[in-house]
Parts: sequence; C-alpha cells; structure tokens
Amino acid sequence: MFADPVEVKNDKVAPVPDYGTGFSPYFLSLGLFVGALTLSIVFPLREPVAVPSSPIAWFLSKFGVLAVVSLFQTVLVVSVMFLWTDIQVHSEPYFILFTFVSSLTYITLIQFLATVLDNPGRFIAILLLIFQLTTSAGTFPLELIPDFFQWFNPFLPMTYTVFGYKAVISTGDFSIMWQNMFVLFSYIAVFIFLTNVYFRWNFKRRFEIMAREEA
Repeated sequence: MFADPVEVKNDKVAPVPDYGTGFSPYFLSLGLFVGALTLSIVFPLREPVAVPSSPIAWFLSKFGVLAVVSLFQTVLVVSVMFLWTDIQVHSEPYFILFTFVSSLTYITLIQFLATVLDNPGRFIAILLLIFQLTTSAGTFPLELIPDFFQWFNPFLPMTYTVFGYKAVISTGDFSIMWQNMFVLFSYIAVFIFLTNVYFRWNFKRRFEIMAREEA
C-alpha cells in the first residue's frame, strides 16, 4: 500500500499515433499561408493584362487565377500527405475539402492586403503570419498561451484552420470541422467583398476617366 498507494488509469480521448500527426494541423496551416504569400510576390494582383471591361471582370481575372492556384495547392498538399507521409485521417474527402477552403481563405486574405496596399500589404501579411503562429494554439493548448494572445485567438483565420484540421485528422468530430469551415467561408466572403470594393473604386478612378479622355 505504501509503495504503490494510487493506481493511475489512463483514458485516451482521440489519441494521436505520432508526433507528426499531432503537429500536422499547425504545419498544414503554415504551409498554405506561406504558399499564398509566395503567390502574391510572383503574380501581379493589381495590374490587369488589358483594360478590363468592368470592375467585376477585373476582379475575376485575378481571382480566377488564385482559385486555380488554391486547387493546385490542395492537390499538392493532399498528394504529399497521403502518398509520402501516410497520414491517417477520419475522412479523406473532408480533408481535401477543408484544405481547399483553408487555402482559399489565405489567398483571399493576402489578395485583399496586397491589392489594396501593395508591398505594405505583404508586410502586414507576414506580421499576421507571425502573430497567428503564436495565437492559433497549434503547438500548445490555448490555456498555456499568454492572456494577451488569447484575446486575439478568435479573430484570426489560422485559429479555425488549426481547429478544423484537428477535427478531421484526430478527433473525427465533423460538426467541429463544419463550424470552423463556416467561419472560414465568412472570412472568404468578407475579403472578396472588400477586394471588389477596391476594384470598383479604382476602376472609376483609372479606366472611366481614361475612356472619357479618349472620347
């Protein structure tokens, strides 16, 4: 009794098979954000190839390319995760869908920042990335993060990509995955709207005045 007074019983909830699987939501979110940021450097997000016919045409000429790149990122990530790392997920279709939505969220965020602010917007995106790495609770539980950073946790998109990935990879609680995905859809809608506002304002300032001068 004195040598072993207490018997410890472990009840595992959603056990993670290895270290890599436990950190995969964090690094997947990081990789998708960096991919979107890199795209903004090599692809012109502001200047059109030709004079656009309307603000929406200007926006779609840029967003269409970004959506295709989001799909390419998704295919690349899924291929690497399934073929090379042999990660085990609770639903492969949901994993693919969530990866595409996460990629599109980051791409629309960076499209908005880089389109409206150009290089300062890219710098803000880098600062956001650094800030999200601390506040997303991807490495440590949220309760272990300083109170100052906990306050920002609900407002940044990486929080929801990390929690959504944890659900589809580790816990299998798809209701949590859908909740986080709907939040990401809200981010996408807001960033698309704001980017459209910029294109509409800039179209009037640049191309409508140009058309009047030519006439």
